[in-house]
Amino acid sequence: MKEETDATAQGFAASGEDGSPDYLHLLYLFYRHPSQAFKIVNGGKTMHGVVFFAIFVFILSFLYGSIGWCLWNVHLYGFKSISALSVIYSGVTGGLSTTIEFFLIFATEAVVLFSLLWIMQVKPPLIRTFSVIFYSCTIAYSFIWVILRLDLLSGHILLRNSGNILYYLYLLPLGYLEYLGVRDIVNTNRPRIIAAIVVAIIIHYLLFEPELLFFTNLLNGIF
Repeated sequence: MKEETDATAQGFAASGEDGSPDYLHLLYLFYRHPSQAFKIVNGGKTMHGVVFFAIFVFILSFLYGSIGWCLWNVHLYGFKSISALSVIYSGVTGGLSTTIEFFLIFATEAVVLFSLLWIMQVKPPLIRTFSVIFYSCTIAYSFIWVILRLDLLSGHILLRNSGNILYYLYLLPLGYLEYLGVRDIVNTNRPRIIAAIVVAIIIHYLLFEPELLFFTNLLNGIF
């Protein structure tokens, strides 16, 4: 198992001719070997987690917004209603709105978690901690995205029948990845790290729907 983990890490290090890191392989590591992925992130070989989160969410939202807009307009008005400018505009506005919305939601959780860690005398460094938190949020968001797409395909039966329990499954990978990331930075006071993450996740869960509603209404007025 260790040899396999080392091999996957080498896949990230084996970058292209321009020396750019392989972020698709890093995503693979987060799903298969998250501890190894955080060693790479904390080793300073990657972009900051905030930047990675913003790029990842924007790309997913842009693709979904533009493709969804195309399919909907073709269904209503036919292919003549489609123009490249309108497709790009729909994708960009949808991507920006979703990225800002979820960035603000997860930023609240990041601030709460970092504050709790300091209150509990763990005291990890600010920049590296926010990086690992937002890498964790990136993976958690992918769970949200998949569940929402599955719910859409099911005619919104999936979440309605589950009482939104499936939607909040992303909290499990979020908490687990945050623990691995922070532990890799500090590697002490593990019970305090766990306690801080559990409290932060609970606060995030309680604030999620009010924040989502507030930011959605605010951004709808802008975009």
